[in-house]
Amino acid sequence: MGALTLALWALIALFAGGDAAAHFTKYKYGETVSASIWWMEKRFPALHVILGLLLAVLFTHLEFRLP
Repeated sequence: MGALTLALWALIALFAGGDAAAHFTKYKYGETVSASIWWMEKRFPALHVILGLLLAVLFTHLEFRLP
């Protein structure tokens, strides 16, 4: 397993864990990760482009990987 694949799995785990923690604690410690990202993208429009490029790299890595 390559470094980019490990990074993708780590991001998915952090995202799912953060959202689950927010929901199960009834937002006692803050918003969900997705709400925080949405807020940051509205405040910093360049972040929208950066996150889009990072997602494109990750999906391209997964899509075109040879067995």
